[in-house]
Amino acid sequence: MVRPSLRRLTAAVVTAALLAGGLAAGAGTSGATGSAILLGEATGSADLTAGSSGLTAGSTDLVAATGSSSNNPDLPRTATRTVENVSATREVIGDNTGLPGDTVTYRTTVAATAAPDRLVTRIADLPSHVQVYVPGSAKVTYTAADGTRTTEAVTPVRTTAANGLDSLAVSGPGWPISAESGATLVYEITYRWTDDNVVNLTMFPTTRLDTGVALDVTGLGTVGWTAMGALAGCEQYCVWRLFDAFEFIGQRSGS
Repeated sequence: MVRPSLRRLTAAVVTAALLAGGLAAGAGTSGATGSAILLGEATGSADLTAGSSGLTAGSTDLVAATGSSSNNPDLPRTATRTVENVSATREVIGDNTGLPGDTVTYRTTVAATAAPDRLVTRIADLPSHVQVYVPGSAKVTYTAADGTRTTEAVTPVRTTAANGLDSLAVSGPGWPISAESGATLVYEITYRWTDDNVVNLTMFPTTRLDTGVALDVTGLGTVGWTAMGALAGCEQYCVWRLFDAFEFIGQRSGS
């Protein structure tokens, strides 16, 4: 396990190197890549491109957030995106900032805003690159055929894309969403911020990390957003892994 003193020293050394390489505050944040991705199998879906309102690139915003408490009022907790008559609302539940080893929970509610009724056959959570799924935390709540609301524990299937980022998906025979009946699908999942025993580096005390969701919906195919806008913040050592930092320095220097 890396001692805190060594970790701080390493961070200081790499910070100096990054600054020398051009990653100065206000000038170098463009070197960071997005923290959430589209599902690999969803590539090419029209609903995941220009037609999806709110789809944004670059879902990691390396901007200092004020304060370091577990609840940061400057981070928006809720965001809603809509495609045709399907809306997805994503919320950060509980603490919206934390240290490595702490957890953060997201709740995504899928609803129909108008006719027709639809079925959601798959929902995938798109976490940031510094979030690890907490086993046993995922659950779905839906309206059963008899009209009762039912909550079930689920085991998401992890898919890793070519760039190493994960999606956590669950599938079913079809969860109904209806504007008339009010039926919705709720997917809740918890992640742990990157383990503190890995040397990491952040340029700022707290980062602003976005995440996303993708859906398979009858009549629409696959729709989704890589960056929903409900933000959470990880404090020290969560963003830049050491080897990523040196790789960035090499790219900036042309080596």
